[in-house]
Amino acid sequence: MNKQESYKQIVKNTGLFGGVEILRILLNVLQTKVIALLLGPAGVGIINMFSIVINMFVSGFGFGLNTSAVKEVAQAKASNDEDTIGRTIISLRRIIGFSAIVGAIVMIVFSHTLSVLTFGNSDYSFQFVILSLSVIFNITSNGQYALIKGMRFLKYLAKCSLLGTSVSLLVSIPFYYWLGKNGVVYVIVITSFSVLCFSWFYSRKIEFKHVSISFKESFIVGKDMLKMGFFLMLSTFLAQLTSFVINAYISNEGAIEDVGFYRAGFLVTSHYVGLIFSAMSADFLPRLTAANKDPQQLSTIVHQQTELAVLIIMPLIAFLFPLVRIFINILYSSEFYCIESYIEWAAIGLIARAYVWTLSYVLLANGESKKFFISEVFYNLTYIILCVLGYNFYSISGLGLAFLIHNFMCFLFNFYLVHKYCNFNYNKKLISYIVLTTIISILLFTINHFWAGIGGKIIIVSVALSISCYS
Repeated sequence: MNKQESYKQIVKNTGLFGGVEILRILLNVLQTKVIALLLGPAGVGIINMFSIVINMFVSGFGFGLNTSAVKEVAQAKASNDEDTIGRTIISLRRIIGFSAIVGAIVMIVFSHTLSVLTFGNSDYSFQFVILSLSVIFNITSNGQYALIKGMRFLKYLAKCSLLGTSVSLLVSIPFYYWLGKNGVVYVIVITSFSVLCFSWFYSRKIEFKHVSISFKESFIVGKDMLKMGFFLMLSTFLAQLTSFVINAYISNEGAIEDVGFYRAGFLVTSHYVGLIFSAMSADFLPRLTAANKDPQQLSTIVHQQTELAVLIIMPLIAFLFPLVRIFINILYSSEFYCIESYIEWAAIGLIARAYVWTLSYVLLANGESKKFFISEVFYNLTYIILCVLGYNFYSISGLGLAFLIHNFMCFLFNFYLVHKYCNFNYNKKLISYIVLTTIISILLFTINHFWAGIGGKIIIVSVALSISCYS
C-alpha cells in the first residue's frame, strides 16, 4: 500500500466512525441536556461517581482484554490459519465470561464498603448490588468489541456504538423524569444490557472455524493476551482509581455539585474529543500491529494518523474559545457557567492530547506493555497532584489548568519512551505542526481571555474558519 492509498484508508475508516461519532455526540448532547435540566449539578455528580466505580471494576476484572485481544485477534487473522483464528476467538470469549462473573461477585460482596467509600454512608449498598449487572454486561461487551475490531468488521462496530447510545437516550428521559436521581441506577443497567445485546448480535455474524478446545487450554491459548492485558489492566485500573481519588477529593473538599461541574467541563473538552480518538483508534491499532515488524511503515502510519488527528482537533479548539458559553447553554444550563474558565484552559491541552494518544499506541503495537504501564503510572500520579493543587488554589478553573499542564508533560514523557525503546522520531513536517498548533492555541486563548469583546470574537472565528478550510 503506497502513501496515498494509506491516507485514503485512514480517512475512509475515520470517516466511517467520524460520521457515527457525530451522531453519537448529538445524542449525548441531548442526554446531557436532559440530565442537567432534570437532575442538576448534583445529579451529574452522582452519575459520575457510579460510573467511575463501575469502570474501575470493568477495567480491573477485564484484564485489558478490550485492547490486548484486538492485537491477538488481528495477528490470528493475519496468519490466515482457520484453526488459530478459531482457538483465539473461543479463548477470548471464555476468558471474558469468567472474568465478568468474578467481577460482579466481588462488587456484590463489597457493596457496603463501596457505598461508604463513595458517598460516605451505606445508603447506596443495594444500588451497587444492582450495578454488579453492569459489570457483567460491560466486560462481556468489551470482549465482543475486541473481536469485532481485531477481525476488522468496522461497520458492525459503528452500528453497535450508535445503537447503544440511542437506547441510552431513550431510556434516560422517562426514568429521570419520573424517578429523578433514583432512576440513575436503572438507566445505567438497562443501557449496559442493550450494548451487550447489540455487540453479541453483531459479533455472532463473524464466521470462524469452531475448534474443540478445553477450558484449561483456552487460558493457555490466551496467555499472551492475558500477559499484555495484565499491564493494560493495571494502567486502566490506575486511571479509574485516579479519577475516583480526584472526584472524591473534590466532593470532600467542596461538594457533590463541584463533582458535577468538573464532570461537565470534562465532557465538553476531553470526552467529546475522546470520541474522535475512539473513532480513529478502531482501525489505528490493528494497522500498527500489522506493521510492527516494519519500522518505516509503522512510522509512516503514525505520522499520517497524527497529522489527521491534528487537522480534526484544531478547528474544534478554535471554535470552542468564542462559543464556549453557547456550548454550555446548549449542553447544560446557566447553573454551569462556572465551568467556562475550565474549558478555556483545557482546550489548549487538547492539542497535546492528540500527540499523547498516537504515541501511546506505538508502545502497544511494539508490545512494550511494561513501558506503556510506566507511562500510565506517570500520567495518573502527576494528574492527581496537579488536580489537587489546581483545585486548592483556583477551584474549578484550576482543574482546567491542571489538564493543560498535565497533557504537555505526558507528551514529552511519552515521546521520550517511544524514542528510546521504539526508535521512533518525528519528521520535520510534524515537528513544525506541533510548534505551530501549540502557538496558535495559546494565541487564541490569549485573545479570548484578554480581549473578550466582539473584536476578539471576530478574530478567533476568522482563525477558526481559516483552519477549517485548510483542514
